[in-house]
Amino acid sequence: MSDQQSKVVSPFSGSRAYTLNEAETAVLHAIRSMKYGVLEITLHDSRITQIQKTEKMRFQGDSKPD
Repeated sequence: MSDQQSKVVSPFSGSRAYTLNEAETAVLHAIRSMKYGVLEITLHDSRITQIQKTEKMRFQGDSKPD
């Protein structure tokens, strides 16, 4: 297994493990690294070809200057 592949167990495939490719691993990393935002995944012929991440920054409190 290469450094860019990870083995996971899918809740949809019972206990059978499968290997994630580089693009699938990148999608999971993008999801886990975001708190708020949008993750857009572009597919061509059922293959991930592009990932676009838009993150939101949220602030608490009064944003008016003193």
